[in-house]
Amino acid sequence: MFSMYIFIIINVQEESTMKVNTTELRRHLSDYLAMANKEEIIITNKGIEIARIISPKQAKKSSLNNLVGILPSLTDEEIEDIKNERISKQ
Repeated sequence: MFSMYIFIIINVQEESTMKVNTTELRRHLSDYLAMANKEEIIITNKGIEIARIISPKQAKKSSLNNLVGILPSLTDEEIEDIKNERISKQ
């Protein structure tokens, strides 16, 4: 569980967002798509957020962050059992 907390802290520090309206996005789409590799881009229409562009890496991090708290706290023995089970399936 300790490593998950470290991950969350690092993720918060790395996260950066940019807001852009739909007109600006259309004019410079290729530039914003290139920027999406480094930061999240929030697309707005009349000041209202309508979409987000994120890199696959950020999407994966977001998915992992959503899992925090879903699994119950496991004992070391239970974790070891799960590891062994996964290794045996490979």
